Amino acid sequence: MHEIFDKVTEFIWGVWRYRWTALITAWACALLGWIMVAQIDARYPATARLFVDTNRILEPLLDGIAVQPNVKQRVALMSKTLLSRPNLELLIDKHSLDQTPKGPVNRESLIETLSEEITIEDTNNSQSIYSLSYSHQDPETAKAVVQSIIDIFITSSLDEERTDNRTTQQFLDKQISDYESRLTAAEQRLAEFKRKHAGSLPGEAGGYYKRMENLVGLQRTAQLELQEAVNRRNTLRRNLAQEERKIVSSSANKTPYDARIAELQAQLDELLVRFTDRHPQVSILKQSIDDLRQKKLSGVGGSSSNSTALLQKSVVYQKLSTLLAEAEAKVSQLRARDSNYQTRLSTLRGTVDSIPEVEAELKQLDRDYETVRSQHETLLNKREAARLTGNIEKDSNDVKIRPLDPPFVPSRPTDPDRLLLNVLTLIGSVGAGVMVAFFLAVLHPVFYNQRALEHLTQIPVLGSVSLSRKPTERFAAVMKHLNFSLLTVLLPIVCVAVLYVQIKNDNLYESLKFVSANEPEVLAINELE
Repeated sequence: MHEIFDKVTEFIWGVWRYRWTALITAWACALLGWIMVAQIDARYPATARLFVDTNRILEPLLDGIAVQPNVKQRVALMSKTLLSRPNLELLIDKHSLDQTPKGPVNRESLIETLSEEITIEDTNNSQSIYSLSYSHQDPETAKAVVQSIIDIFITSSLDEERTDNRTTQQFLDKQISDYESRLTAAEQRLAEFKRKHAGSLPGEAGGYYKRMENLVGLQRTAQLELQEAVNRRNTLRRNLAQEERKIVSSSANKTPYDARIAELQAQLDELLVRFTDRHPQVSILKQSIDDLRQKKLSGVGGSSSNSTALLQKSVVYQKLSTLLAEAEAKVSQLRARDSNYQTRLSTLRGTVDSIPEVEAELKQLDRDYETVRSQHETLLNKREAARLTGNIEKDSNDVKIRPLDPPFVPSRPTDPDRLLLNVLTLIGSVGAGVMVAFFLAVLHPVFYNQRALEHLTQIPVLGSVSLSRKPTERFAAVMKHLNFSLLTVLLPIVCVAVLYVQIKNDNLYESLKFVSANEPEVLAINELE
């Protein structure tokens, strides 16, 4: 703690040692800073407010039908267009901004300065009210520049709406024409491919493997139905033979052919269980049985005639004969179906290498066609929306810009803030003086107390001798302190006086501006009088 106190004490004594140097430095810096502040030209800000009417009544009616503009984005784009180089050069030439009382200024730097000084921003994020501001040394010039900005802003908004919509429709027309050509080419490629591979294209059943699976399933179903029909037919044959034998045996006349027919019928039944009707042995047995039945009927006159009559009169025999005929027809039908499925499967298996390639190429063509068609329909919808949007902008002018407040310039300049600049100059000059005194004290160190001397020499100090001054010397020292105090107090007083003079000069300049602006009116009144 003592070390910190000693350091602070040394700093204060060091500055006090070179207090006159610090005071002179402060005065020099202050006077220089006040002169520089006085050289800064007063600037008068001109402000205006614009009302952006977005015609929001039509928004719910046109939702989903036409493109709704982003008003904030559009205004931001127009503000950037407003601050473009051609418009800034137009403002410079129209109001002679490059000619100042101090002489012409660099045009490039002036354009950059204008782009920073002209501000366009919305008020409280309302998206309807925007404020424009610009400051200049001449209030009338600032006001005229803001008015010119308003005119350019309103004109550019109308031109930009028409240009954007026209450019959009031209772009969409070009894209639609391109996609129409691509769509026609895709349709022609697809039609040509279908004509070339008419028998190999997948139908409603799906692709190659799906059709193969369906055909295999259909063939298995047909074979099962055929087996069931054959079993039913064989059953009917056995029933019919049993009924025939029953009728024949019931008659009194017996022939030697009956035993032979029964034996062959038994053999036929055994063969039908293992083979189909097309088997050679089955065909031979059928033919033998038919021959024996004919011989039986024709060889025995009375007996055969009697048996035939009994068979014709039997209702069960006639019913079984009808069912057997139907079963034979069903078997033939199912065999034809099975043969058809087998042929189709053989044909499909023969094209196993080419069909998948054809299907893959067809899918690719369909995918390309659907992509082009979908994009073409999207562009058509967007073009219709763009046309409707253009009609809306043409008829209703969805963004209308109107001046809400005309350009206004305050009677007193707001820039620069001379009070703040002068106070900062005073504080900075005092700080500069203190720092100069401190650096001099560091460059030329002395001992201010016994403790510092002991610490440096490591030798005990027995005592100290005070300086004894004469009365005249003490009076001179008092006068020096008094002069120093007066000069120190005079520094902030001069700061206030300089500030007062600067503000007075600004007001006098404004009064002269007002008088010069009203001189034509005064002359006109004098002439009338």
